[in-house]
Amino acid sequence: MEEALKILQQMESLLDQMNYLGRQISGIDEGVRNRAYTVRELMEERRIEQEREQVKSEFDENQEKLALAIGTPKNAKELKEMLKNKKAKKEEHGRNIDLFITWINIAEEKIHGEREEIDR
Repeated sequence: MEEALKILQQMESLLDQMNYLGRQISGIDEGVRNRAYTVRELMEERRIEQEREQVKSEFDENQEKLALAIGTPKNAKELKEMLKNKKAKKEEHGRNIDLFITWINIAEEKIHGEREEIDR
C-alpha cells in the first residue's frame, strides 16, 4: 500500500505540472487575442504542448503502475478506507483524498477488466 500511496502522490504532482503547462499555453493564447501568432509564440506553444504530452504519458504510466501496485480489489477497498479515515480525521487535505480515491477507482476498474479477460 505504501507503494500505491507514493504513486498517487506522483500522479498528483504530474497533474499539477500538466495544469501549470496548460495555464502557460492559455497565457500565450490570451496574449495573442486579435492578431496573428508570431513565430516565437508558435514555437513556444509547441514546446509547451510537447512537454505537456510527455508529462501526460508519465501520468498514464503511473496509472498503470497504480493498478499493479494495488493488485486486487480487496487491496483497493482497504486503501480507499484508509484514505477516507484520514479525510475524516482531517490528516490530509480533502481534495487530494477525493482525487486519490477517484484514481484508485479507475485502477480498480482496470483490475476487474483484466480479471474478466483472464477468466475468458
